[in-house]
Amino acid sequence: MKADFLFQPLKDQSGIALLITLAVITILLSVGFELHRRMGTFETLAESAILDQQLLSGAKSLCHAGKLLLVQDARKNKIDTLQESWADPVVIQKLVGQIKGRDQSAQLTIEDEMGKIQVNAVLDSFPGHQPNPEQIALWQSLLSLTIDNDKSKDDRDKDAIINCIIDWIDSGDDDAITGISGAESDYYARLDPPYICPNREISDINELFLVKGITHNLFSPKQTEDLPWQQSQPRQDNLNMAQILTVYGMEKKAEKGQKSYFYPGKININTAPLQVIAALLSKESRHLAQAICDYRVKRSEDGAYFLNDLSTKQWYAQIAGITEEDSKKLASLTTDFSTIFSIHARVAIKGKPLAITEVVQRQKDKNGKWECKTIAAYF
Repeated sequence: MKADFLFQPLKDQSGIALLITLAVITILLSVGFELHRRMGTFETLAESAILDQQLLSGAKSLCHAGKLLLVQDARKNKIDTLQESWADPVVIQKLVGQIKGRDQSAQLTIEDEMGKIQVNAVLDSFPGHQPNPEQIALWQSLLSLTIDNDKSKDDRDKDAIINCIIDWIDSGDDDAITGISGAESDYYARLDPPYICPNREISDINELFLVKGITHNLFSPKQTEDLPWQQSQPRQDNLNMAQILTVYGMEKKAEKGQKSYFYPGKININTAPLQVIAALLSKESRHLAQAICDYRVKRSEDGAYFLNDLSTKQWYAQIAGITEEDSKKLASLTTDFSTIFSIHARVAIKGKPLAITEVVQRQKDKNGKWECKTIAAYF
């Protein structure tokens, strides 16, 4: 009995040691699980970072390919049309197929910014406040495509919209309101939230939505029937403004000592979209807009080559129905050469997409070689 009594404390201590051991094991397991969780998180973050880098590299590669197409085109000829490689979906698709990875999907498109209406061309020069009558008339024509003159059918006002654009970008007029329907800082300061009229050129197309009277459905007709000039095209009730308008095209004044700049407003007739072509024509000839668009891309029966030569000056005069007045108007407002393009690249890997738009200016470098300089980029 005495011996058993002597060994009893030792048995109790072994029980405590077991509890301590179990507690330590539990703590170690918890720490292990937490470390494993954190390592898993770090691994996920690392994989995500690698994926992001792959997406960025893929999109940049596509943009670079687009630049090469534009440079190669400039070396071949002095005009730009929808008949060239940079505008050919088949050529671009083959190029994309050579660039994209095995588990990637990719898209590349190139838009001619000079085939659009230059918003800032409504003024003669910057800084300044003198309107450009020819461009004002073009805007009147553009807005009349979708705004009805009958106020009982459409309460939108073409003149008011144009006046507000002028007031938004003009300067040196002491904030004088254009006409009776313009808007300067006093108007915008009363809005909620308030903001000011910048009195400078528009640098982003989305800035237009801050201008009084300009809404997302500005170029959407209120009538339900198809537009008469849009015969074979599907109706577009939510036309993207960036498809027909551009903020690019600035040129410096040639005179010595002049710090001003301007937007020529010349539109590439060889690449302009349907709505712009319709705005360039007289009201009586708008139904020929589709014929002009079709003429530019008409191919042989086997699709091997284009039938119409767009390098001929005023080729549009050959289209039946085009009047001498239309030809003169088109000659005054259009060009056949472009310098600024938008390259749209989209890549997706494992279901995760990335889209990049690079706006590039095609020009010659100091050595006389063609290059594409990025002037803006959007993600």
